[in-house]
Amino acid sequence: MQHKLEYIFNYYGLKNQILKLQEELIELEAEINKVLMDVSKGGTFFPEGDHLDMLDEIADVLVVCEQFKNAFPLIGEIMESKVNRTIERIGYETVS
Repeated sequence: MQHKLEYIFNYYGLKNQILKLQEELIELEAEINKVLMDVSKGGTFFPEGDHLDMLDEIADVLVVCEQFKNAFPLIGEIMESKVNRTIERIGYETVS
């Protein structure tokens, strides 16, 4: 899949993929808001049913984010640093 993601990123280019990421994040935010409204009214999260659209939008965002991660390896390093910082914060010591 990595080669396909690289191909997509190179085909559309940096500017277009930045715009695509913005578009997908906006769509994800809208779906998150719908789920939060349901849950705040006492509803339950149904990932295979009513809330499948949120998972679909998460997948869209991740696809574009993976393109950026492949194009800019520094993102992976930053991610690892952030995960390690959070692990230190919560005190989980057995993670390698």
